Amino acid sequence: WVSQMTQQDLADDGKVRRLIQLVELQPDLYLPRLKRLALETPREELKAMHVATGFGRSPRRELVWFCERAMALPEYFSDIEEMLLHLALAESEPGLGNNATHIWQQIFRPVLSGTAVPFGDRVRILRKRLFTDDAKTLRLAMGTLGSIFASLWGLGSRMAGPVVIMGRIPPADWQPRSKEERDDCWQLPVGLLSECSISSNKHLSHAAQLIAVENIRNLIPRGFFGELKTILAPERIPGVLLPQLLGNIGFLLKHNVAGGNLPSKLVEEIKTWQASLKPKDVSTRIIAAVGQQMLDHRKEPGDSPWNTELAALAHEILVDVGLLQKNLKWLCSDEARSATAFGIALGKLDKDAQLIKTVMDAIDEYHSTTFAVGYLSGLLSVSPAHASTLNTLLDSLVERSPRDAFQLITAGGDLVHAFERVTKLVRDGRLGIEYLLTFDVGLRGTDGRCRQLTSEETLAVLELLANHRGVADERSLDAGVNFLWAQTMPTSGRRPEELFGNPTAKELAKKILSASAKLGGYYWREAIVTMLPFDPRFVIKTCTCSMLTGNVVAAKEAEAALAVALPEHAAAVLKALSPYVRSKKTKWKFRMLKYGDLVRALPGLDVNNWLDKVGIDGAVALARSLPAPYLDEKQAPIVPEPTLTVLRRFGDNKEVFQEFCIGLHSFQTYSGDIAAQHTREAEIARAFLDHKLDVIRRWAQHEIRSSEREAARERQEQEEFGI
Repeated sequence: WVSQMTQQDLADDGKVRRLIQLVELQPDLYLPRLKRLALETPREELKAMHVATGFGRSPRRELVWFCERAMALPEYFSDIEEMLLHLALAESEPGLGNNATHIWQQIFRPVLSGTAVPFGDRVRILRKRLFTDDAKTLRLAMGTLGSIFASLWGLGSRMAGPVVIMGRIPPADWQPRSKEERDDCWQLPVGLLSECSISSNKHLSHAAQLIAVENIRNLIPRGFFGELKTILAPERIPGVLLPQLLGNIGFLLKHNVAGGNLPSKLVEEIKTWQASLKPKDVSTRIIAAVGQQMLDHRKEPGDSPWNTELAALAHEILVDVGLLQKNLKWLCSDEARSATAFGIALGKLDKDAQLIKTVMDAIDEYHSTTFAVGYLSGLLSVSPAHASTLNTLLDSLVERSPRDAFQLITAGGDLVHAFERVTKLVRDGRLGIEYLLTFDVGLRGTDGRCRQLTSEETLAVLELLANHRGVADERSLDAGVNFLWAQTMPTSGRRPEELFGNPTAKELAKKILSASAKLGGYYWREAIVTMLPFDPRFVIKTCTCSMLTGNVVAAKEAEAALAVALPEHAAAVLKALSPYVRSKKTKWKFRMLKYGDLVRALPGLDVNNWLDKVGIDGAVALARSLPAPYLDEKQAPIVPEPTLTVLRRFGDNKEVFQEFCIGLHSFQTYSGDIAAQHTREAEIARAFLDHKLDVIRRWAQHEIRSSEREAARERQEQEEFGI
């Protein structure tokens, strides 16, 4: 049967699974045949026949799972590595964390590799894959070399394999057992990196230099400064890597030196190397400085080396305006990571606004506003008189590209009439409703500070959010809720009564919260809880509806909001629940979900009065969510008030008792010594065997039987897993 299999059979899940079973029974006989079948199938054909299903079993899943298991046995490692590589080069499951690519890369990690093959042997195989003429294999191998360094920093994990593989107990994964082996875990990858960096293959050498740059912060403290200086010599380093390289060196010096982690002699050598890397011509200097991450320098003083370099470059551009035109395309690219910071520096120096038209024209040409936003912020912060010129240019840009104009408008603040412009663009439908969230914490100025919206401005935003024609759209609802939350949170500087004390604002807020009740969410809950003192009836009605008609997330957030209303508004909350516990359309929800936070906070007297009105329907609805009996700090048995109230009146009802027993551990999760936890549950229940209420005694008997059964089952499982 195996001899008659063809390459097309690798697309048949049943045949692949059957072949793998034969391989696991007789690997020496059938593994070579499986390997030959896989390797002789061209990559594109293999990829086409293994279309990712996104779930469940498939021929490729079976093959990858088999390889992941089988590589634990050293004698089959070579064959498995070749098969995995071929599958990875024909990858058809890019979205899976345990696809062929990731499993192949995993086997080259020093630890958590899933194989007992020594690390040095695996590095030699990886070297063979790196120095290849196949471009796709080279890219995959370079990614693997990079992942080795990531795993050395502790970034790595893997699923544990089966206890028995091919009828054998596999050996443990390779681990370094001596200082020499631990040192090899670092020295072998660095040595391979050095060898790749001097390759005549530019793709290989540049990729090696990129890995070195990405890991410089950790490799220098490990003692590899000499190797890195060679790999990243000034005459060999590509200009595109300079920003990241200089940024990482600066980060290393700032953070390691501050903590005294590097010897002073090494610090001086690093500084000398850093100085030798800095370019001399303006264009490369711009790339080196502006290409760095702005966040890495966010807390630096204005006279720091990086800020000083930005100011110097800005001054040189003002002296020779042609330099801006020469570098403008790059400054508007994604590679200019600190374009905004450089724009601010340039804008502050350009007090006569001689560059404003050039900067604005670049928006249309290069479709980027990052540099322009910085320039205009800097310009207006020192020369607000140029706002009239900018407003004229903005009027034109708004007509051509409202989204680009929005970025500049928000940077200009009141000087460019930001509030009036943005609200008009939203009202006219030229910007989406979510753009109003730019005002969630106020109106930003050119100095980066925010001023609080006036009452009139807040009302205008609320009116747009509440009456937007797409109010049923989830995006619009999110915008409305997020804005409301921002206005009511403690850090907003606005007291809730300033918002909800205004009748018009309150009605608009109610409209937004009602429309978004079925979506719920954290911000919705926080906003509606803030409204509770101003309109408890609305809050209770809306939250009850959301809890019983919305999605699961909305239900839990609404329940949390209702719990805040207790015990002060307990009678009103129970009254709001009444129609839902009686309706066939909603009463089933009380049997599917637990509302423990809400029920636990209900006063017994209010529950008792409510049960007089709704009867058995109310008891059944609450039963699953009733809090469990417990032992207090003195080990005295306590039955919580809501539980005692419901069970005293309706505990003899079979349905109520059943729902109560089922609900106690519903949605409960266990971890650690689970058997011991079940045993403890039984011990607690024994304290209630002589309780004065018969229903509590019956529950205790049920709880003891159930918990002891679960404890026994857990112990049996642990014993079997430990074989």
